[in-house]
Amino acid sequence: MSQHGSDKGTEMTDTAENTDRELWREPSDGIGLEAYAPSVFVNECGGVGINVGGMVYVMPLRKWHALAVAASPRPHTLTNEDRG
Repeated sequence: MSQHGSDKGTEMTDTAENTDRELWREPSDGIGLEAYAPSVFVNECGGVGINVGGMVYVMPLRKWHALAVAASPRPHTLTNEDRG
């Protein structure tokens, strides 16, 4: 496959604009895998996305909160110990 998107050499003319607003990205480890660094972003529709190792999940904030509630036996406040 050519770098233009097909085996036949046709050039891609449509490009998508990235409208995500990145909120946080783990500092680079210096080995050149910046695209796979854990990050948190908000997309154009207001969905909150979490990217870890290239696996991305995007959900509305209320669904992220419901997921946290379901995974935790009680409300939890992040402490320095939690940050590792």
